[in-house]
Amino acid sequence: MDWLEPYEQNMWDDEDDEDDGGFPFRMKLIDEPHAKKRYTPLTQFFLLLNSQVSNEHVVTYLKINNGRITEEELCEIILHFDERKAILVEDKPIDVLLSRPNKDSLDHIKSLLLNPVIQSLFCGNIQPLEASAAQSYRVLPDKIEPYEDAEFEKVLSYLKKNHKNSSFSLQIREWALSDSLKDSYAIRYFAHHTQAFCLLVNQSARIMYIEMRF
Repeated sequence: MDWLEPYEQNMWDDEDDEDDGGFPFRMKLIDEPHAKKRYTPLTQFFLLLNSQVSNEHVVTYLKINNGRITEEELCEIILHFDERKAILVEDKPIDVLLSRPNKDSLDHIKSLLLNPVIQSLFCGNIQPLEASAAQSYRVLPDKIEPYEDAEFEKVLSYLKKNHKNSSFSLQIREWALSDSLKDSYAIRYFAHHTQAFCLLVNQSARIMYIEMRF
């Protein structure tokens, strides 16, 4: 497979991890009854990211910039979850914890055509991970046909903004490593829109995680 090369850098290093300096924090429920939900690719991405694992205790974390939850984050992501809590330091949110995707929101997005990149990422259920040695590989952009998706730019811009000089990793559905995989919309898109796009592959040639480095 000439479109991959071993990638030795630790996929889980996060240069953007912030230290709260030991400040005490508290948690607060987010309740905005007068705000209205909006459905966008951000909604699709974060709902499916959380709901692909059949476990009601799965939590998705949003990093909050500048101590303020934006209208975009509230209406297009947060309000689509039934459990939503903010972590506050000095009364300013630094993270939001989201769980239990709202059923009506899920039903709505599934009744419509999903964005092609999002569908290629989340179409299917994640299988249980087995303990196994794994190798990280970087996708070589010059071996991949580019795919442009103006609609998905909204999602990528948000991830880059909230993970500056860092990366975003997610557990992937059961992708089997094969040459045909390089034709997926997700790989064709991320290979050309990130500084590095990596796959973590186990000994059974199953892709366990993907990572986007910005």
